[in-house]
Amino acid sequence: MEQAELCAAVEAQLARSQQRYEEVQNDSFHSHVQAAELDRLKFVHQRLQQGESGAEILAWLKKDLPEIEEMLEQEGERPSFDWYDEHYQYKRLLGHQSATLLLIGLLEGEEKEQQ
Repeated sequence: MEQAELCAAVEAQLARSQQRYEEVQNDSFHSHVQAAELDRLKFVHQRLQQGESGAEILAWLKKDLPEIEEMLEQEGERPSFDWYDEHYQYKRLLGHQSATLLLIGLLEGEEKEQQ
């Protein structure tokens, strides 16, 4: 998959994620999770538009996923305090994890196509 196709695939995922956000925007838990997923997808899309390769992003995501999962586990056991919401960081991490898994699947599919 070329860079433009990869950007288009992430844009399609962004559109699906935006739709899910609109469906849950009145839910105080899921709206935060979905917003964090959207943020992560937008960040990766921006990196692709700046010319970063899918392989570089995939390596970063695979490195970042265990860290996200570890922080998620810690937040689940001992939520960090936030004036906004006691479980705010947990919700954000869930969204980042979701987007990371989606993107890894997308990029690994691209990697298999090239082989």
